[in-house]
Amino acid sequence: MISKGILIPPKEGLVDLTGTEWMTLGEVRKQMMENITDEEYQYMIQTLERLASHPYSARIKDLFLRYRKKMVSVTEQMDVPPLTVDEKTGRPYAEAEGLRKHCSAKVRVWGNGTGKVKINGHDLSYFDFFIDREQVMFPLQFTGMLFKVDFEATVTANNKMARAAEAGAIRHGLSLALRSFVDAEMVESMRLAGLLTKDRRVCERKKPGQWAARRKFTWRKR
Repeated sequence: MISKGILIPPKEGLVDLTGTEWMTLGEVRKQMMENITDEEYQYMIQTLERLASHPYSARIKDLFLRYRKKMVSVTEQMDVPPLTVDEKTGRPYAEAEGLRKHCSAKVRVWGNGTGKVKINGHDLSYFDFFIDREQVMFPLQFTGMLFKVDFEATVTANNKMARAAEAGAIRHGLSLALRSFVDAEMVESMRLAGLLTKDRRVCERKKPGQWAARRKFTWRKR
């Protein structure tokens, strides 16, 4: 190519392996029907990666695809429920349940809304602290659905003072319900942002022989 006067290789000459990954050692052994060692497998992958970085590696794309497999997106495996249309009002809605510690929140999101919020019969002032209100409204802001949908939530908690846990449960349920209103690309962004994952953090239990989970009794030398 240099002899032809092409000093800068074109971008399309580099192979595009997006959406695929290398086969595992077991899969390569099954395909080749040979007992390949781990050192030989690592050497083969390093050689193929070095070959894939060649400016004109697209010409042998079939060679790379022999040892690569398609990556299955986590979003494609999710079962996103379709929207349900209310017979009386004709508005679409989606329901989901969010969890956080010992709190459970049942959330219903209505489409064609104006941003109305209803939490246990109250508005957003149900939470006294601004940080809890921000947690509740963050999924709407992240997906761009602010002032476009309405939602109502019924949250239950064992402790009346667990407002932060209630906000986390509503955030989780609201995020799950919003999946039905956005496209697959936004759902993947929500998953990467941690909105669709339950926060499994709980208070550490008290240990026997201690004041609390971490606090120890005062030790005095006799």
